[in-house]
Amino acid sequence: SPNVMVGDSGAGGAASGAGAGDAELISYDPSAVSGEAISTLACVQAQVMREAAKSGVPFCEKCTEPEKTCIQAQVLKEAAELGSPFCEKCGEEPRRKETPVKGKAATATATDKEKKTAIEPVTKYAAKPPASKKLKVVELVEVFTQGSIEKIQAAAGREQYINLDKSIDTSNPHPEYGRFIQLKARVKWDGDKIRSLAGESVYWKSHSNPANKTGLTGSEKDSFDSAGSGINKKAVKVDDQGWTPIVKFCLSQYGGDKFDIYATADTKYKGGLKAGTYTVWRKLWYEIDTMEKRGGGTLDMDHNKLPDVYKPCFIRLEKQGTDNQPNNKWNIETRDLHDFANGYFGAEKSPFQAHEVAIDHQADKKDEESVFELDRAVYTDSQSESYYVYDGGDTWLKSVEYNDGSGWKPLAKSKVSLTGTNKVYKKIKIDLSTGPVTPSPANKIKVKLKYIKSKEWSGDGGSKPHAIIAMGYWYDTETGTEAKKRTVGTMAHELGHLLAMVPSTSTTYINTGTGNHCSDSNCVMYSTNTTTRGNTFCSVCTELLRKADITNYKNSFRHTKGMKALMDNILKIIKYAF
Repeated sequence: SPNVMVGDSGAGGAASGAGAGDAELISYDPSAVSGEAISTLACVQAQVMREAAKSGVPFCEKCTEPEKTCIQAQVLKEAAELGSPFCEKCGEEPRRKETPVKGKAATATATDKEKKTAIEPVTKYAAKPPASKKLKVVELVEVFTQGSIEKIQAAAGREQYINLDKSIDTSNPHPEYGRFIQLKARVKWDGDKIRSLAGESVYWKSHSNPANKTGLTGSEKDSFDSAGSGINKKAVKVDDQGWTPIVKFCLSQYGGDKFDIYATADTKYKGGLKAGTYTVWRKLWYEIDTMEKRGGGTLDMDHNKLPDVYKPCFIRLEKQGTDNQPNNKWNIETRDLHDFANGYFGAEKSPFQAHEVAIDHQADKKDEESVFELDRAVYTDSQSESYYVYDGGDTWLKSVEYNDGSGWKPLAKSKVSLTGTNKVYKKIKIDLSTGPVTPSPANKIKVKLKYIKSKEWSGDGGSKPHAIIAMGYWYDTETGTEAKKRTVGTMAHELGHLLAMVPSTSTTYINTGTGNHCSDSNCVMYSTNTTTRGNTFCSVCTELLRKADITNYKNSFRHTKGMKALMDNILKIIKYAF
């Protein structure tokens, strides 16, 4: 409060008590001043009101020049800074006390004393150093909506899944979905409590991690307002509460890029508060359905290892749904895969959920005809082939004939069989040891077979959104450990096809007649699933997936939800119940 002096004049205005030589002046000493004097003089507000009335200086926050001439504005600041009471009924006594003044002051007339007790002139307030006028950002938040309600949260860093629409899950807000984030900042004056904030500026800037991808063009690039706008800095005005409007920042399209966003009051975009770090990711869900094994159990896949294959591409895979465990079917031809798989697909997270379906065998029929020339009674072919045995029995063999030089004659199918330890690849064996003819080097016999050959596949990615994994083939041809390894690779490979791998623009692109593939034999997108093929993407394919705009592949994940899974489960319940 101002250093105001009052005379110890007693009730009548003249010195009393001590002698003339002992008279003194004090500053708001409640023990020596009447209650009326305290009420009148100890409170800053009371003093200013009286002084304003005497001097005619405006006492209004809305006067013409509040910072320079308005007493109220000055006193508000002064009281806040010094902690002086600002209420006529505050009941507090002043904090400062002056050194007693003795001597002639004690003989002063009442008029002189009243002059000394007057409030110090307004110029005293104006002469003090002005309060700080520095603007600073004090709060930075992220904005999202839940329904029609706008909400805020701390602007903390996270993975941002740029391929997802924020409205996919309408039951919960998902600010982590979508390519853009929405931010607001709040400012205040440093040390100035009443100065208006409306119209002041906040400066936004983005900072790219040094390891971010260079050379992105157009809408692939990060920017404020919209993708590819080219705006990496922008200034906005705040409202009277100090809040900026919502500022939208779009991340780049490249997986793994990292961004920090700053809001500052500095016109040169220095300092400020940081939002982030935000990292570009994409997210896909996958459902697993594993067919029952022949003879019981299920076709076990190491599906928990699938997400690790896609992490280097900054694609997050999350398992979703229930394993419906379809009844065993020894083989499903490629043409029937989609209808079969569609009946078991839950698709809880459309539009980005793949369906990884483990079946027994995927083999296509192909009619073949071969003629063998026998010079001995029992003949075994040197070549191992896969034959369509999945209908059971000898149905793979359509007909048998022999020619002993007198024309073609029927031969019993029982004379022909398949032999070999491999459960898929077999050799044809012809046994004429019991007739009807006996071949020899001198009397060669021709035998003609018409049969169904089997075109074996380890999986299929053309039955969108289903990724078919033919696990029976691997379990029939490899050890359990190798079979699991191969099926993880097939899961990743077929999902890759759903993501348009491998495009013809790739330097490793190759079309093998069975779709687009990678020419790198160590890449999981290589055309043939061999025991030497890796379960990782090569550097070229990794780069393609990091840069891919996955939102363009929604059609790969469209589906028609079927009821077969529900009906099968009902039948199973009935079976076990009765």
